[in-house]
Amino acid sequence: MAALKPPAAPPGHEAMAARHQELTSVSSRLAEMVAMLRQSREAVASRHADGAASLTPPPMAASGLQVVPPSAAPEPPRAGAGPAQAGAGEALLQDRLETIEQVNRTIRDELLSLQGQMAQAAALYVTLRRLHEAGTRVEVLDGLQESIINMLGSEDFVILIAGPRGGLAAARTMQRSSEQANLVASDPRVQAAIARGALTTGAAASTLMPGLNALIPLVARGRSIGAMAVFQLLQQKEALGAFDEEIMGLLALHGALAWMGAPEKAADGA
Repeated sequence: MAALKPPAAPPGHEAMAARHQELTSVSSRLAEMVAMLRQSREAVASRHADGAASLTPPPMAASGLQVVPPSAAPEPPRAGAGPAQAGAGEALLQDRLETIEQVNRTIRDELLSLQGQMAQAAALYVTLRRLHEAGTRVEVLDGLQESIINMLGSEDFVILIAGPRGGLAAARTMQRSSEQANLVASDPRVQAAIARGALTTGAAASTLMPGLNALIPLVARGRSIGAMAVFQLLQQKEALGAFDEEIMGLLALHGALAWMGAPEKAADGA
């Protein structure tokens, strides 16, 4: 079999890396601002407790961030202000602190999500390369099985392959008996969805068969060679999202291409 070039890096990988770096920098600057506001709040509380009226919040270093402008918030109390104004200044700083902490939490969540997506993109590159380097169709099935477990987060699935005379057969299954796998292969709704060649996920997938999370047709060059039927997800995988659908689309295309290009047996007949 002619050597195939390794697949290009997944689309959007450079953009995700740049966004990751940007969010890391923003999160770091926000953490500095939170620490600064905490110091100001502690200083205000200390002075208020001592009956002191002066309040001079430390200036914030320019960070280039547009967080949430104080808009109509009251001015911090000036030197010589009474206890009521000192209390208002403390409340103002507390409000600003809570706002920035919320922004920081949001950015950290997005940062963690991007980190996970970057890890998945790297794993996808390795998986696609392995699929194209497979020496036999059994190795292609091995690669698809590992991708379902490690990238889609499921150990409950059936890989269906079309036979030379038509019809579907379960070529690989996990946590499903042969009888259950055959039911998936022979279900007319599943067969019709595979024939359409469109990815089906979520509620639409469950209408095809109870418990089905995704039906991923393996289609390339206008030819369908089967599908991957993914059922229950692992506990740590809450649901399949938009990024998972991108992964499924690439796995479907490259899995079908790898299957078409791989011999049924190794060259030595093993």
